[in-house]
Amino acid sequence: MTRSEREVADLLKEMGIKWSYEHPVFVWDENKRPRVWAPDFYLEFFGIYVEVCGSKEFDYEYRRKIYNKNGYQVIFLHFI
Repeated sequence: MTRSEREVADLLKEMGIKWSYEHPVFVWDENKRPRVWAPDFYLEFFGIYVEVCGSKEFDYEYRRKIYNKNGYQVIFLHFI
């Protein structure tokens, strides 16, 4: 778990929000290939995922597009 992910985990714990870490999800990518991705957090009560964005080199917009296309509700938190 990265430093940014630990900060989010601590905040969620402080707020009493139950979560699981890197809960795998099945997606179809832009070429209709099957993939298994693991968003950083799954907020069980709310049924949504959280992706902590902490790298300038990673294409989070691509991830957002694929998650949306596959019907997943994902919140992106930017720590860059």
